[in-house]
Amino acid sequence: MTSVRGAIAGTHPMGEELIQAILDFKYGRADKEPVKTIFQKELKDLIHLQEKLSFPVVSTGSFGIEDLIRPFTRSLESLKSYDELGDLPINRWHFSNTFYRQPSLVSEFPNNATVLLNDTHSLTDENAYSHTYLEGKKAKIILPGPLSLSYLIDTSHDTVYQSQQDLILAAGRYLASEISTLPDQYVEIQFDEPNLVWDRIPRILRT
Repeated sequence: MTSVRGAIAGTHPMGEELIQAILDFKYGRADKEPVKTIFQKELKDLIHLQEKLSFPVVSTGSFGIEDLIRPFTRSLESLKSYDELGDLPINRWHFSNTFYRQPSLVSEFPNNATVLLNDTHSLTDENAYSHTYLEGKKAKIILPGPLSLSYLIDTSHDTVYQSQQDLILAAGRYLASEISTLPDQYVEIQFDEPNLVWDRIPRILRT
């Protein structure tokens, strides 16, 4: 007998009301409170929908996380974050209409975990991965894989690791330390590795 299992696999988009609230806040037309209120409502609605549909595990769908590596870009001292660089640089996400803030590698990945429990989203003043919304539920978290984390940062001036392979292995060890800190409700971890596929697409097909 064939069974079908539902799950959120990618980044869940924000609703129009939340997008408008963010724009109003960023351009000084409103304060941050409407952003936080609407964010909480949309996230709770997303989790409730998954429960209503009897998903075996629920996820925040990386809701509100601007791009796959943004919490790491924002919080890791080994990466020169976009906050330090102003609004630039931004890079196109695999020739799509999506952009991300590309950090520079300035030191080795840390031995201790600093992001999954500690990163605070700048718009919600809450943990970026919203762990508290999943308490008491069987949950899944979506994280960058070590290959893509390594390739999505700027290593053009890297003097930290001797090779790309060393960088990937170091990223893997670091991510393993982060995972060890996750709350007990997480029964699944999804590693997104867009570069695993992208780097194998013939260059002529990318343009």
